[in-house]
Amino acid sequence: MKSNVKWVKRVFLFGLFGLIAFALVEAKHWPFWYSLGRGVFIDARTQPLANMLESRVPTQRVAGDSKDLATVAKPPKSVKQGQQNQFAEVIAYAELMGRDSLLIWHKNQLVHEQYWNGLNRDFRPESASMHKSVLGLLFAIAWDDGFINPDDKVGQYLAEWRDDPRGDITIEQLLTMSSGLEKLSLEGGIFSPMTGLLKGRKSRKIVTAMPQLAEPGTQFWYQNAVSQLAGYVLTSATGEAYTDYLAEKLWKPIGADDAFVNPERSDSVTPRTYSSLFARPYDWLKVGVLILHQGEWNGREIVSKRALNRALTSSTANRNYGWQMWFARERQHPRYYNDAKEGISIPMASALDVDDLVFFDGFGGQRVYISRSLDIVIVTTGQVRLDLDDSVIPNAAAKAVREMAVRMTEQGGTSETRPAPFSAPDEMLYQTKR
Repeated sequence: MKSNVKWVKRVFLFGLFGLIAFALVEAKHWPFWYSLGRGVFIDARTQPLANMLESRVPTQRVAGDSKDLATVAKPPKSVKQGQQNQFAEVIAYAELMGRDSLLIWHKNQLVHEQYWNGLNRDFRPESASMHKSVLGLLFAIAWDDGFINPDDKVGQYLAEWRDDPRGDITIEQLLTMSSGLEKLSLEGGIFSPMTGLLKGRKSRKIVTAMPQLAEPGTQFWYQNAVSQLAGYVLTSATGEAYTDYLAEKLWKPIGADDAFVNPERSDSVTPRTYSSLFARPYDWLKVGVLILHQGEWNGREIVSKRALNRALTSSTANRNYGWQMWFARERQHPRYYNDAKEGISIPMASALDVDDLVFFDGFGGQRVYISRSLDIVIVTTGQVRLDLDDSVIPNAAAKAVREMAVRMTEQGGTSETRPAPFSAPDEMLYQTKR
C-alpha cells in the first residue's frame, strides 16, 4: 500500500512540475490561451495588435525596397491641399472604432494619413487575414510566371495527396474557400488540431490530414487551414521560399518596406500564410493601389489583367469571395464566414453605394477597401472590433467623392474621368478557359 502511495505522489509531483514548466514557457502567450478558453479561436497573444510583432518571435524577413508613394504617381492639379477634410465622416468613424491607423488614397494622392495611440508610419501591426489576400495575389503572379494554372489539381503539388481523392481539389477551389474540406477539430483542447495550427506545431501534417466533407466547389467554408494548405501548394509550385517569392515578385516591385512573417516551427520554407504578415499600413496601401491600377505599378506590369481579373471573379460558392479577397456584390447583413452561418459575423447594416468594392478582411477590423469607380483606396487597422460595420467607411467615402465632384462642377470646372469600375463578376470577366 505504501509503495502505491509513493508511486501516486511521484506521478502527481511529476505532473505538477510539468505544468509549471509549461506555464513558464507559455506565460508570454497568456492572451492566446485566454482567448482559446473563451471560444475565440484566434492567435491573439498580445494586445494591442500593433505590438504583436515584438511578442511573436522568431520572425522571417520579407525584404523590401522602400519608396515613397509620392514618387510613384504625380497627383492631378485638381487635388487640393486639405482635401482630407472632405473625408471627415470616414475619419470620425475610424476614431469611434478605436483605430490605430487610417490612410486614404484618392486620385493618385495620399490625401489622409493618420495614426493614433502614439504610433507612426513605421509600425507594423498584425494584419490577421489580410495576409490571405496577398497570398491570392501571389497565386495570380505565379500563374503569370507559368508555375501554376488555377484549374490544376492540388495533388500535382502536394506529395501527401498525389494518390488521394483530395488531390482532385483545384487550386482555385482552395483559393475561393470552396474545397469541401472539413473544418479543423477542437477536440483535445490545447492538443487539438486547431490549436496545433494556431501554435505552428506540425501544421503541414495537420492540414493535409483534413478529411473531405463536401463536393469541391459546392460549399463556402472560410478557414485558416485552407489558406495554409494553399501556401504549401505555392512554395511547391514555385520551388522558392515563400518570403523570397513575395519579396521579389510583389514587395520590392511596389516599393514596400521590409515586412515580417511568422515561420512554422517545422517548416523553414513556408511560413504562416493565413495571417501574420507584419507590414506598415503605408505598404498595405500600396498593395491596394496596385489592384486599383489593375496590376500595374509605375508603368510596369506586376500582375496581368488576365490573372487579376480572375482573382477578382466571384466563386461559384460565394459571389462575395474570390481568390482570398472579399467583394460586396450581394448584400449580406450580417456577413458570415460559411454557408452554415456559424461562428463570427460582421455587420453591413446599410446597402452599399459602391458597386465594385474589393476588400481585404483581417480579423477584428483590419481592412483595405478598394474601388476603381471612386478611384480610392482606404486602409485602416486597430484594436479588435467585431462591430466594425463594413458599409460605413465605403459609403462615407462614396458620399465624399460625389460631393467633391458636384462642388467642382458648380465652380465651373469639370470633374476628371474616373477609372472604369471593376468588371462584372461573371464568366465574361476573362477569356481563359477554366
